[in-house]
Amino acid sequence: MEEALKEVVKALELTFEYNDGNFETDVILSQEEVKIINYIGTLHKKMNQTKKAIAIYKKVVESYQSSKVSAKYHYTGSNLILANLSLSLEEMNQLTESMDMAKLGISQVLNCGRGSLLANFLSNIACCFEKITWY
Repeated sequence: MEEALKEVVKALELTFEYNDGNFETDVILSQEEVKIINYIGTLHKKMNQTKKAIAIYKKVVESYQSSKVSAKYHYTGSNLILANLSLSLEEMNQLTESMDMAKLGISQVLNCGRGSLLANFLSNIACCFEKITWY
């Protein structure tokens, strides 16, 4: 998996300076770049490096939040990252932050008129509430 990660990062760095996840957040990411970054996060999670995946996902969210481009033009990539960030935070028992990211995703989905995409965020909030009541 480490070799796959190196190759994917090498491909991503053809378009911008990734710098091991420490990229500039004022960069407007393309849909393809977001998919690749999401895959990088997934690889980190598979290698039991969930904290690294979370840090990468957060950088993408920060990039979207600082963008002057309307959310409706990048909701697909943003929702992919927010869903994976929320799930990863829940897996690490960072439940409040997980629910905050899910709520951000819900807000964005509703603002873009894409209510059919709510399921991931709602199920993640339900999982967080379940964990909260069990602890």
